[in-house]
Amino acid sequence: MTPENSKTLVIGGGHPQLCLIEALIEEGQNVTVLDDREEAPAHGKAHKVVSINRYNVEEILKFSESMLPEYVSSGGSDKAVYIMALVAEKLGIPSYVSSSVAKLPMEKGSTRKILQANNLPIPKTYEGACPEDFQEINWEDIIFPVVIKPDEGIGQTGVNKANSKIEAFSSIQEAFEASQNGKVLLQEFIEGSEIGVNGIVINGNFKLLTTSYRNSSRERGGAFGVAMEKVYPATTDKNKLSKIQEIMNKACEVMEINNAPIYAQIIDNQERGPCIIEVMPRLGGGEDPRLVHAATGFNLSKATALLSMGKEIDMESLTDKDPQQSVVLRFLKISSGTIQSINGLLEAANLPGIEKVEFFFPEGYKVGELKTSRERAGYILASGNTPEEALKSAERAEKTIKIKTL
Repeated sequence: MTPENSKTLVIGGGHPQLCLIEALIEEGQNVTVLDDREEAPAHGKAHKVVSINRYNVEEILKFSESMLPEYVSSGGSDKAVYIMALVAEKLGIPSYVSSSVAKLPMEKGSTRKILQANNLPIPKTYEGACPEDFQEINWEDIIFPVVIKPDEGIGQTGVNKANSKIEAFSSIQEAFEASQNGKVLLQEFIEGSEIGVNGIVINGNFKLLTTSYRNSSRERGGAFGVAMEKVYPATTDKNKLSKIQEIMNKACEVMEINNAPIYAQIIDNQERGPCIIEVMPRLGGGEDPRLVHAATGFNLSKATALLSMGKEIDMESLTDKDPQQSVVLRFLKISSGTIQSINGLLEAANLPGIEKVEFFFPEGYKVGELKTSRERAGYILASGNTPEEALKSAERAEKTIKIKTL
């Protein structure tokens, strides 16, 4: 099909969707993006950007009925992928997940019940529909610290760590304010390494692509849980990789995920082994497709584009570059304020060991305090023969970039 008669609608035009938009365009699609943010990078990539809020279900469904796209796609956001599935079902066009499956990551409590019923390792969790529900639990059984989070939320908004009952109730209130469905979870805090898992399910079989250490703040505060660095590989131990493959395959099976990219977060506890925190049938929002491509050579973005078009996936043909032994994805943090100047990006990108450098904001943009992934200012993707080598390359590049804010 030519771009003139092969129309694809993409829900969301932010950086989490950008690699997917690029892949769809490479596949010859005429891409229309729905996003009302003036600074959305899709404005420089898509054939058309329509100013509709990417989470406004009613308006998106109405627009899709007038546009009548052949395909619809999204990634990087649970809610955007859920809306993608709703559009597909409304129009009778392909979708790599059903709306019921896409909704599961937005209902963390329900997902945990499914995983627990199938004997998969998850944190102990309490659920409440109002603050008073948490008054009724036996706090003598609670071992601090704990994690508080909205049952349905966006990004890391409303997610925090609590070290006492007083902190817990403060965070519970904040989580209710951020919750999209009026429910909040209190979850066991598991000590161990945070690992981001990228994979793909093809015809019901999960294929593990990468494991990477997800370096984020583990301390109470606004930035709790926001990843600022990902280091691949998290493990090369065959037994551990086999265990992750096993539990992820079963998790996808019981969640009825048959064909989809997968991003998951696990905690690797020394005694308990890998414990599932979240499983999402979508591309990871933290530039994970770019990490996967650098680490394995597998083009996960293109695979997702093809799944959105209802096409079969051939792993071998989608592995289109040489893999790297180690990869570091480091996010840029800058001081809050208005960006006055941006220097050193090109120099950093041309340094040895650097795969890609991207800065998200233009001069004049006002950046807030780092509280969610939305305040991350950009990223450096570096590679090397060892994690230490890749880290050194990322550090050199970061020192080369000079951002001034006031």
